[in-house]
Amino acid sequence: MRIFLYSFAAFVVITITYACSKSSLVGADLFIPDSIELSFRDDFDIKAFTNNVDSVVTYDGAASITSLMVGQLRDPYFGETTAEAYANVSLLTQLGGTVIPPDFRFIKDGLETKVRLDSVVLVMEYNQAGFYGDSTTTHNIEVRVMENALPSGNKIFSTFRPSATDLIGSRSFVPSPRDSFIVIEPNDTIKVSNQFRMKLDNSWAQAMIDDTLLVHTPEAFLDYTPGISIKSTPNNSSTIGFNFNTLSSGAAPNNNIYIYYREDTLRKNYRFPLRGVRHNYYNHDTENAIVEEFLDDDEKGDSLVFLQGMAGPVVELELPVLSTDQLDGFLINRMELEFYVLESASQDIHAPIESIVLEEYNEEGDLVPIEDAIVAFNLGIPSYFEGTLEDVQLNGMTIKKYNAIISLHAIQELGSSNPKTRLRIVPRNKVTMPGRSIIFGPGHSEFPMRLKANFSK
Repeated sequence: MRIFLYSFAAFVVITITYACSKSSLVGADLFIPDSIELSFRDDFDIKAFTNNVDSVVTYDGAASITSLMVGQLRDPYFGETTAEAYANVSLLTQLGGTVIPPDFRFIKDGLETKVRLDSVVLVMEYNQAGFYGDSTTTHNIEVRVMENALPSGNKIFSTFRPSATDLIGSRSFVPSPRDSFIVIEPNDTIKVSNQFRMKLDNSWAQAMIDDTLLVHTPEAFLDYTPGISIKSTPNNSSTIGFNFNTLSSGAAPNNNIYIYYREDTLRKNYRFPLRGVRHNYYNHDTENAIVEEFLDDDEKGDSLVFLQGMAGPVVELELPVLSTDQLDGFLINRMELEFYVLESASQDIHAPIESIVLEEYNEEGDLVPIEDAIVAFNLGIPSYFEGTLEDVQLNGMTIKKYNAIISLHAIQELGSSNPKTRLRIVPRNKVTMPGRSIIFGPGHSEFPMRLKANFSK
């Protein structure tokens, strides 16, 4: 054990610093002049292992994930990961909920006449956070019509793979989300960026023009096109993301299928919103990957643990000190976990995760962020939890490290009748985040995972 006794001057500086910025963690009102003993330890026991989760929730029965990803990641450490996107499609509605079906008929020379189809275009807004892997590779996209709409009212898990057979579009391209281009609309010419555009087969729209009963009611259209699937088979390891996050103002991203047509010489369009339930199917195949031999093995977890977004593995921790009397009678000034990232051979295209969160199991057995993370997120003050990847100098080399503050969690659990000693490390926004990290475990000889505590008496 390493115990350090600081000078009174150092104690005053540290106490004032914490009292000003983190008084809720320090209990500064309990400090009195003759209480000057500030101690430090970083040798607490930690158990860690890699847990291969079964699935993640993409729709909780009321709200869907705010972005979708497509593509495949091929990583010798984590195996092959596939991401497929699914979204319900609907008729256009006004703000009050009134449905506005398309009108594919017009009167010419006193006769009802069908409009003339020009093109069909799928438009979606990119989500930069969903781009991962080889940014220069070609993505081979396929869009199909789903056989049934995504169900609402019940949870949907990432293992669910809806059936989608009818191909209505394909495209091979190298994504360039930051490039801008000109779009010619019926009555305007606009410059857009951060946008995916893809032509779909005219036959899908022509059927609705020929038989307007297909779009006469929401139910009729739902029967014709319940939704679409979007899949990509990239030439190299890569994913791309699409943004579905509605702003607080109510503004939604431009995610629609547009039909461009003409009434004689008059150009018009109609859009079908990708609205309602959304879903990502994820498949993680770890066969023959390095991670496979580390799954659910706390002995191997002593040296390395593996963390991945989407429905990939997470890191389980056990902190026995929270259920012992080692810190009885002490005030916890600060407690934090620190752990370092292994720079792997495939690091050039598979970058480590930028931000992590610690979760605990609540009374119902559900995983929720620890109190320190909740406070930091709600107040918009990241330093109350940290969790962001950073470069540090250690042993004469630059290495990437995470710090995660667990002071509030420790204060709550120490002395509790049923302390929560088990925590889980997950990527922040795990369900929609494609990154991965290989982390040194608590028994690593050079860069061990540590639980550090500043405490006083």
